[in-house]
Amino acid sequence: MGWSGRDKDWPQSETTNFKGFARGVAKSYLSDAQYGFSLREDEYLYRRLVLDAPEAILHLDATGRIEFANPALDQILQVPGEDLAGELLVDLVAEEHRVVLEAALAQVRRGARQTLEILLQRGAETPLWAFVAISPLREYTDKVRGMVAVLSDISERKRAETQMQRLAFSDALTGLPNRTLLLDRLELALAAARREGTRVGVAFIDIDRFKHFNDLCGHAAGDALLQRVAGLLLQNLRRTDTVARWAGDEFVVVFPDLHEPADLAVSIEKLHQACVASSLLRERDFFCSLSIGVALYPEDGEQAETLLHRADLAMYRAKREGGGRYCFFRPDLDGS
Repeated sequence: MGWSGRDKDWPQSETTNFKGFARGVAKSYLSDAQYGFSLREDEYLYRRLVLDAPEAILHLDATGRIEFANPALDQILQVPGEDLAGELLVDLVAEEHRVVLEAALAQVRRGARQTLEILLQRGAETPLWAFVAISPLREYTDKVRGMVAVLSDISERKRAETQMQRLAFSDALTGLPNRTLLLDRLELALAAARREGTRVGVAFIDIDRFKHFNDLCGHAAGDALLQRVAGLLLQNLRRTDTVARWAGDEFVVVFPDLHEPADLAVSIEKLHQACVASSLLRERDFFCSLSIGVALYPEDGEQAETLLHRADLAMYRAKREGGGRYCFFRPDLDGS
């Protein structure tokens, strides 16, 4: 560590062991890149291969401490190379990934090659994702004397994956979970309720006179109203609840981990009062109210589809009674 990058400054103490180290690096690095040529066994060429590689290449001792790193690591971590001398690789990793990295290093000490994706946090303003391939570095007796790690910054790929997941499971207009994610969370809540003997509430919410509002105020105002309703719902729910945009002007809320039916009644009344009092539902001289239909597991059904259907029936009953109110499911509402 601490080498300037100029050949004349190459540490003499590194020269003796560097050729063997660089061969190991080259073998690991080139096999992954699948280059169709072989390098001459020339120390200078191997040295340039390591130093000019776009990926970070590290020589670790048997404990995982950094003995050498090429300049690419400085660029990735935004930390001068001399500051990394003698650091344990695990100390550069976000805390939640350290156990995984330590387990991988233990496998490499036994002679196995390991690959993993980890979060690095040293120096960079925000943690960055890295793909790491770690191989054992062997002596001529085949004993593992250290390790070679090749590290690539995959932060852009991870950001793209996160964006794709967001698009797949959230509503583009409101940012709320979409129907797919809502159904998944409802199934998880029901599974937990079956195990623990608790209850799950489902509320179907519809904006009263939304079509008339759109016609009067325009679609841009309608979109803004949907966003305000989404924010209003989020502000008046528990952190464990899930609110999703179901379709159009319809929203669905899942209330997990309820112990008594009264727990759901309290949550629904709080939500209703917040909607009644809110000025967010006013536009010009037009006021939009919300109709809410409610169903409870296991009293009103044991399957997600049944609960959603019965909450929907209760919501339409609330609309028939004038809107701006909530209605709990009753068996006489189910014509089936």
